[in-house]
Amino acid sequence: MPIRFQIYLCSLSIAHLAEYLFVASFHTKELVWDSYLINQSKFYIMAHCIAANEYALEHYFCAHDLDILELPTFLLKKLTLVVGLGLICVGHFFRIGAMFTAARSFHHLVQYEKQDSHVLITNGVYAWVRHPSYFGWFLWCIGTQVVLINPISYIGFYYAAIKFFKERVPDEEYYLCEFFG
Repeated sequence: MPIRFQIYLCSLSIAHLAEYLFVASFHTKELVWDSYLINQSKFYIMAHCIAANEYALEHYFCAHDLDILELPTFLLKKLTLVVGLGLICVGHFFRIGAMFTAARSFHHLVQYEKQDSHVLITNGVYAWVRHPSYFGWFLWCIGTQVVLINPISYIGFYYAAIKFFKERVPDEEYYLCEFFG
């Protein structure tokens, strides 16, 4: 199995295991199979299936042995691997860091009522970025497509993430202001 696909699968595993471990650590009563967030939506599953197939097709039809005359291609492939891996690592740092920093105050669903356990978090990764969980997830999902050198999925993931954030962040911001002023 090619190293790029191994990195992708490893990254997916880390992301979903972290989601599960977060719920297991701070919301134990809510812990179920779905806490892995693997099947969070049909579109999410479809996006990763498309990404895997895009990579497989590109790898099958475009992979060939590199020789010294193809130095620019070789450098581009190395650059995409390094940049993509960097995005993935920084993305994991912010996403996982946000969940574990906020602890009981972090939820996977927008909260419409303030619970006694809700606290406004301003330390850790929250001191650096307004929405570190979304920022991290965005970098991670884009990074996976850079590693795979998937131009079609890169564009798809980018626009899907932006659309998701435009729909979700205003509601979350509204309720945060309601809860904490």
